[in-house]
Amino acid sequence: MSLKPEAVGELKDINNGQRFHLHPKIRLPMVFFITGLFGFMSGAKAGFRESSARFFIENLHRLPNTKGGWYLYHKRKGFVNLKSSLNLGIYRSWKYALLGISYFGMEFLLDSTRTKIDFLNTLISTISFSYIYSNYFRLSSYSSRNILISGAILGLGSGLLQDTMIYLRGEPIWYVNSFHTLKTRLI
Repeated sequence: MSLKPEAVGELKDINNGQRFHLHPKIRLPMVFFITGLFGFMSGAKAGFRESSARFFIENLHRLPNTKGGWYLYHKRKGFVNLKSSLNLGIYRSWKYALLGISYFGMEFLLDSTRTKIDFLNTLISTISFSYIYSNYFRLSSYSSRNILISGAILGLGSGLLQDTMIYLRGEPIWYVNSFHTLKTRLI
């Protein structure tokens, strides 16, 4: 199945000037899927490792003595580990996916509210999430300050990187155009 040339043209038009060159209708589900997949993999790995250690410690007093006993021990351990890794994987996949789509959704809302796609929206979104995180977990003032500074640096770097990608595609960025206008007035 191939796309019609008109459909490809529409996709190109709808993606122009967008972050990562993807319209939010495409970008937000993609972020949801990718962060959910990453969350599942990290949760499954952590759940397997934690469950394996817990199973060993819980059964340390009754380790098997025979070959058949060891077979049943590892068979049971495998099922326990699988159940635990799936549970933690599913939990983390939803957690990461909801956090990812909330962050990018907030960024999109700021883009549409301000009608400008620039680094300020990314910076505001990142600082907001840093503030919410530090208040939710009731971090100390020192830790909150460090989280906010790290969030600001990450948001500024990420936003400027996205703006650079947009500019290199030949699409306008308001503050670069303002700078060029100011520069020509001064010369």
